[in-house]
Amino acid sequence: MPGGSPSQHLYLMRHAHALGQGAARSDFERPLSPRGQREAAEAAAWLAAQQPKPQKIVASTAARTSETAAIVMAATGLSAIQWLPALYRAELDAWLRLIERHLDGRPLLLVGHNPVLEQGMRHLLAPGIEPPGYFATAAIVHLAVPAGDELRAGASSLVAAFQPLAGNSCQ
Repeated sequence: MPGGSPSQHLYLMRHAHALGQGAARSDFERPLSPRGQREAAEAAAWLAAQQPKPQKIVASTAARTSETAAIVMAATGLSAIQWLPALYRAELDAWLRLIERHLDGRPLLLVGHNPVLEQGMRHLLAPGIEPPGYFATAAIVHLAVPAGDELRAGASSLVAAFQPLAGNSCQ
């Protein structure tokens, strides 16, 4: 954390791989594919080994996101979840405000969608910190964000990142 100030932990996770549009009536209803179920399980195992482990989840209500969150909950023992319909298709400013309402000092996992996850990660990371790359399905970044009730641009540090199936976990 720049300057050594107290921080809280924010995990950003993209939903796992979903079936194509033809598998559902709408984009919102697209379920996880078999590949996505494997990705979510792999990501959940990684999350379960992290310190500090997330203590609560906020997630979009889209089918693929809620299925991803359910797999994470089952594998990690997490039970505190807040479903946020507004995370689906949220713009960056609204997305940041939604997260801020749920920052309370406990490690938080947000399960959501691109492109706003990648935009948000880049917005939050301190200058000079290279993002871990494209936010693939079921990818996770673990950020240390300054303690408080406001997410500030360029004030967070990268703690760890995970990419499923590729074996690209970095600490």
